[in-house]
Amino acid sequence: MLALEFMNGTKIGRIQRLEEKGFDTKVIARRLTKSFFKQIFEYGFFHADPHPGNLLVLPNGKICYLDFGMMGSILPRDIEVFGKLFLAISRKDVNKVIKALQRLSNEMVVDDMRSLEFDISEFIEKYYTRDVHKNEMSTVLLELKDIIIKNGLVVPSHFFLFARSLVTIEGVVQKLDPKLDQFDLVKPYLSHAVSKGFDPIRLGEKAYNSIYELTSYMEEFPRDLRNAIRRINSGQVKVDLTHKGIDPMVHTINRVAKQLVSAFIMVALIIGAALLITFKIGPLWSDYSIFGIICALVAVILAIGMLRDISKGDYDR
Repeated sequence: MLALEFMNGTKIGRIQRLEEKGFDTKVIARRLTKSFFKQIFEYGFFHADPHPGNLLVLPNGKICYLDFGMMGSILPRDIEVFGKLFLAISRKDVNKVIKALQRLSNEMVVDDMRSLEFDISEFIEKYYTRDVHKNEMSTVLLELKDIIIKNGLVVPSHFFLFARSLVTIEGVVQKLDPKLDQFDLVKPYLSHAVSKGFDPIRLGEKAYNSIYELTSYMEEFPRDLRNAIRRINSGQVKVDLTHKGIDPMVHTINRVAKQLVSAFIMVALIIGAALLITFKIGPLWSDYSIFGIICALVAVILAIGMLRDISKGDYDR
């Protein structure tokens, strides 16, 4: 056993002992809930085994976690998706729940979308009619797990580790304060996680990376095309086409083609607007070319649409 230091406190499961020392168990329950969800939705690194034996209440009332042998980590992208998932459930938005699940499963194409929509809709209705769901987010994840498996989706392993740790932490909170509404406490963290996706700096970085990748692709495309033609002419290429699995590729090609066309049109409009405004080609408005202003506005609208598509990602309805 490797021990780092001695921590003096009271085991969180000893309710009577905590009350004898003057602690308010309701305050401790709120503090524990907030600390755990902060680990999940702010740091993406959480204690995956928070049972009562691994939790101490220090003399100053703070929560101390013990035994870091089992820890979980979540990618920043998945933190945002988890936030969107729970908010979509709370708002009864079936389409956004499906979109979040697809993003967690790396944009897998669902074979039977109608069946998935029915399962999600039924699940959300149960969430609003059964009191147990309102205070147990782990129940939400565990029931979603059954839907995920049934519909052939594949989600990251930390999804199940997150659900397991939630079951444990909610059992502790239930003993401290049975009436605590955990979802009300987690909502600010969910909103913060989702709002990161609309950060102008992050959106700018995504747009820059997309343009950079597009430029690199356009630079390499002629050489790759020439090499492909040479291989075809020399008989080195064998083509075996099957329809199975081609839909995701077609969807991706259509999306890329759409963004390419939008990008070319936007660049042309920006150049045209600059020329029209610089040379003051009439009609004029306040010494500016009206056609130039219109071109600039259309370019801005196209740019906003491209950024929106980039932030949304793929979603097969």
